[in-house]
Amino acid sequence: MKSRFLLFILISLVLISALPAHVCANVYRPTLTNVYFEKDHVPFNESIRFTINCYGYRCENIGCTALGDNRIPGTYTQDLVFSFFATCPGYGCRIFERHPSTSDMRIDYCSLEGETRQGNFVIPRYADTPFPECFAAGENISAVNDVSGKKYVRMNSRTYSCTREREQEKKRCDQYLITFDRADEKKYNVSDEIYLNQTHGIVSTPAYTECQHAIDQQFDCAQYLETLNSSSLILDDRGNVVSEVCSLRFSLPEGNQTPADPPGHPDFITSISCWFGWFLGRGCSV
Repeated sequence: MKSRFLLFILISLVLISALPAHVCANVYRPTLTNVYFEKDHVPFNESIRFTINCYGYRCENIGCTALGDNRIPGTYTQDLVFSFFATCPGYGCRIFERHPSTSDMRIDYCSLEGETRQGNFVIPRYADTPFPECFAAGENISAVNDVSGKKYVRMNSRTYSCTREREQEKKRCDQYLITFDRADEKKYNVSDEIYLNQTHGIVSTPAYTECQHAIDQQFDCAQYLETLNSSSLILDDRGNVVSEVCSLRFSLPEGNQTPADPPGHPDFITSISCWFGWFLGRGCSV
């Protein structure tokens, strides 16, 4: 029973992360970013307060596959679509942050504005993505809690194969569902509804529940979950698994002779969120 509960939690997390844009506005990835600033090819080991702003446009869906998502340069306004700021106390500092996915936006360029004890500086148009150097660190790994405490598990190919086979087998349980016309819905217990549209609904039955339960008993997919040692994982300060590790490398320009990018137009919610980020001493991303 405990192993099935762990599998249920893990699969639920995977499904939530795959929700479409109109259901889940943004998917946030726990990220570790190592930041390296140099000056005259020497590590700059002083505090730097910096902001990364990226400009472009937001797409109609995740993946930018809609017809209107392929816009011709020069035909649209380059809006601020991603912003992140933090303070780096020294060379090679580590920043843990939950960054939103950029899969629902087209980024034309990103620029960095920074502040040191000597003054301000700008590094314009350094890339077309905020974090150009990244690698996956904790894919398909989740932290789950059970009676023994927090543990870290990973789905592998055998887990996925077993789960697909189980879900395919469950389709035969559909014969026990009842389809009804909305005009007759008062005859049924609405709490049992598992699907409803404007004209028809589908309700579960005891036979359907028993069929599903029997198949769950037959396919114990949780036995294939890998339990991982936390010492082998990259965790943030809250014990969350870091799913991506990035590096930012910049050379400080001489003086401050490069003009800054034109200001973007973040919405009200973004502005308030970023203000609280600064107040709490954390980074900000939109």
